[in-house]
Amino acid sequence: MVEIDLDKIDSKPERINISLPRFILNKIDRYADARHETRSGFISHATVKLITSESKPVETAG
Repeated sequence: MVEIDLDKIDSKPERINISLPRFILNKIDRYADARHETRSGFISHATVKLITSESKPVETAG
């Protein structure tokens, strides 16, 4: 038997309602448009990248 975290494989889109200041929304839209991405795609990719980078153990010198 193998245990599977269903949260990691459920890729069904879910509509959410969030509020952002207009200047941030404008920045997101310009950035996403320049890369031929949707707003939702950009927010998804940026979120996963940030969570992944902050979840890695911090290496210490020495």
